[in-house]
Amino acid sequence: VAYDTPYFLHRCWHSGAGVESASVIAGWIQRTTERLSSKGITDCVCAFDSPVNHRKELTAGDEWEGERYKDRPPRDPELDNQLKLVRSLIEDHGLICVSVDGYEADDILASYAAQFDGNVVVVSADKDLRQVLSDRVIILRDVEWLEDPTTDGHVPEYKWVSAKQHTEATGIRPDQWVDFQTLWGDNVDGINGAVGIGEVGAKHLVSEFGTVEAAIQAAKDEDERIKPAKRRALIAFEDKLEITRKLVTLRTDLAVPEPGRIPEAVLVPVAF
Repeated sequence: VAYDTPYFLHRCWHSGAGVESASVIAGWIQRTTERLSSKGITDCVCAFDSPVNHRKELTAGDEWEGERYKDRPPRDPELDNQLKLVRSLIEDHGLICVSVDGYEADDILASYAAQFDGNVVVVSADKDLRQVLSDRVIILRDVEWLEDPTTDGHVPEYKWVSAKQHTEATGIRPDQWVDFQTLWGDNVDGINGAVGIGEVGAKHLVSEFGTVEAAIQAAKDEDERIKPAKRRALIAFEDKLEITRKLVTLRTDLAVPEPGRIPEAVLVPVAF
């Protein structure tokens, strides 16, 4: 099991937990890991972002026209403190935390998904990670711990996404997800995609042509399956294609350490 730790810490912080965020998320990860271990999970890693982000360098130059990648206001200093504290608390629970200079937690998760010799549960609701889904990689979008009135304890409600469920819900296979996101973009991260194509248009083009490159070539060939306005949008996007694809493609080749075996200490039920 591989956790997108910053995602859940940020979500907890912005929900109003404030200075309690780190302890809430550390406890949530401990409790979830304990329950997943009963389902056969043996190893665990908690991924973290590096302070330096290589993707920002891709859009930093004057030659790049458009939004800068993740160009956001400075974070609240206390949020930074919570990110440091949650790592310390997780490690105190005996779980492995990993960051790689220059890369994001998503890249670490994708690298474990590609390299781990076994089945992988990626715990994240970030849509970027849909590209790692496969017959042995499944996403756990969330776990809600609900009160069990019969035991005065808590029971988990899991929200799973498999490759099959993803494809049925979106019409896009996981191996096509990068092409889809390249065309659609990502407003949250400041990635424009092909202006004028949109989500529906991106789905249609990827389903019809398979890749962005094939769709652009079809536009150049005046393929009648593409309306003139969208042909112009695709052709105009060609100069930004290479960098945009790099922005949305997760690295699967990072030199990540072996994940840690779940220690016995984690398997002790946690009181909340």
